[in-house]
Amino acid sequence: MSSLCQRPKLSPATIKTSSPASAGKSCSASLKRSKRKQSLPLLVAVRPLNLENEKERFFKCRGKYNPQFTYSNGVETDKVTRYGEPSTKYLEQAYKILENALKIFGSYSRWEKISGGEMMTSEEVRKSVRKYLQCEGLGYEVQASFINITQQILSNASMSRVGGKPTINIKEGTTHRNWISGMLNHEIGTHYLRAYNNRKQKWSSKKVRKKFGMLPANPTEEGLASLNTHIDREQPVLIKSALMYITVYLASQMSFSQTYEYLKKYIDTPDARWSYLMRAKRGQTDTSQPGCFPKDQMYLPGILEILCRRKEIDFENLYRLGKVSLRDVDKLLDRAVYSGTRIPGFLLDREQYLHNLERIMICNGLTDEELSALF
Repeated sequence: MSSLCQRPKLSPATIKTSSPASAGKSCSASLKRSKRKQSLPLLVAVRPLNLENEKERFFKCRGKYNPQFTYSNGVETDKVTRYGEPSTKYLEQAYKILENALKIFGSYSRWEKISGGEMMTSEEVRKSVRKYLQCEGLGYEVQASFINITQQILSNASMSRVGGKPTINIKEGTTHRNWISGMLNHEIGTHYLRAYNNRKQKWSSKKVRKKFGMLPANPTEEGLASLNTHIDREQPVLIKSALMYITVYLASQMSFSQTYEYLKKYIDTPDARWSYLMRAKRGQTDTSQPGCFPKDQMYLPGILEILCRRKEIDFENLYRLGKVSLRDVDKLLDRAVYSGTRIPGFLLDREQYLHNLERIMICNGLTDEELSALF
């Protein structure tokens, strides 16, 4: 093997020899504090500067190389801790969902092809976003700067604010035709509208949230958004959320190359396998060591808790109150501002929405009994 692929040596750590406790320390240890004049947003700070070069090197070495990432600034450990430590609590459900999905579709690549459909061009994506906004009564907010088609994000899509204006960022060349409505339900119908409603509430400030003893919006926020991604799919398998949960845990136990090899049995597309693992290992410099960025584990717990409590949740208030945890809804009802708040179109028919959640339960082999035992 050439010297290109020989550095660094693989860590001897494996699933059997690494403990969650030591892995948690490794997660934090790889994300150092640094002195700098201006702090970058965390999700920007953990994107490696040399990502494309290290990806090319990794594939040239046939997956036997552990990327050595560099960053524009160090990552503040205290910001990372808000995502907690890697967890095993929902591993059983994650593997169950994943294996159930693979039984339905046969492989990850067949799931993408059959469920997702063909890829859309950037112009088609722009038209779909504008149409979605108009259907939601948000057409007047469409501006050239609202839609940002880019390669500079790790996820397929995200919402952000640029110059005080809401912006949807969509990764170029990754949008499947059958999935774009779900993606927009996630980013605009959930994240954008809940953020819009949140700005009308007293707890839009961190000081008031602390005063009211409010919980973080996650995992409710991402759990709700992830469910809304799937509500109109014919086969709403939660394969991505399950894989993200599993990959973070594996990354906390193993090196990059070891985790990549392990994931072959579940993800038969090399580029997709890289993407899941890159998200889990971002923030690390030397990926030959066990370690992870635990953010991607928040989606599945949020999904499962909402599904567990789906029959008792007032989803309209969960939206109108803004960026709040479902556990805080009851104590905030009398303090909320309702005038001028919005809910997405897919929530107008509550019975249909609950029916769609029931379909998700059935399709993923989940039962009320097992979810009740978790929460």
